[in-house]
Amino acid sequence: MTYRYQIDPGQRLVSVVVTGELNMAMIKGGIERLRQEPEFDPSLLQLLDLRGVTTVSLSPPDLRNLVRASPFGAGARRAAVTEDDCLFGIVRIYRAFDDVPGRKFSVFREIEDARNWLSLETNATALSTTAP
Repeated sequence: MTYRYQIDPGQRLVSVVVTGELNMAMIKGGIERLRQEPEFDPSLLQLLDLRGVTTVSLSPPDLRNLVRASPFGAGARRAAVTEDDCLFGIVRIYRAFDDVPGRKFSVFREIEDARNWLSLETNATALSTTAP
């Protein structure tokens, strides 16, 4: 499994790419690393690319805990992208648990649809920062 992220202050965006197994330990570790980044701000946009996820090891209680652990605050817009039907449904369950007022989260099948929803430039730089 890999979890890579990049913070783009110009677009006010956190881009995250996850490949392999999606599990609680990996996500929580990524959240903790992100919170420690000096450029991180809870109001940033997030583009979460899950197209490379091959296995999901998350239960409904895990999803509820992840909503509570999210470093993103009110006003943050977040988009997830997956082409997998099962993962699409899991992300929609996560979204249903997210009841933070003003925080918006949506799931898409196409990366360009997610980028448009976030009002991002289409020629943004590729994700290159790898979190330890």
